[in-house]
Amino acid sequence: MSGYALDGERAEFIGNLVQGNKTLTIPGFGTSPTGIYLADAGTPLIKNNIITGNYSNDSALRLIGDIAPLVIQNMIYGNQLDQSQVIAPAGASAVIVVPNGKSFRNYPSIIASNTIADNTYVVIPSIGQYGNQLSNQRLV
Repeated sequence: MSGYALDGERAEFIGNLVQGNKTLTIPGFGTSPTGIYLADAGTPLIKNNIITGNYSNDSALRLIGDIAPLVIQNMIYGNQLDQSQVIAPAGASAVIVVPNGKSFRNYPSIIASNTIADNTYVVIPSIGQYGNQLSNQRLV
């Protein structure tokens, strides 16, 4: 999903099973996430989802750009991340959160009470910027 509503509504991803997806590497096109991908999406709510068994050259959950997400009580486990076929790998992780926009820069990103386990890589960059909160995580 890319972009946010101008009427103040927010995207909500609640109670979904995102499983068994595979991203194929296409030379010259870089990487692609395989679970949930949001760019410049405002203040989305991502809650009570299970993201598992996905294969990607990027991530299972990627939230970037003009965004201040609320990521609560999700299970992100058993995802495989492989950049061996990427021409210029930029690093992969199960969860990538990079809020760097303009409209939502003063809103905090909140990532709380998630289970992130048994993935090839587990890294959450950018936490601590703009008042973001990372709390009560279970990283295994």
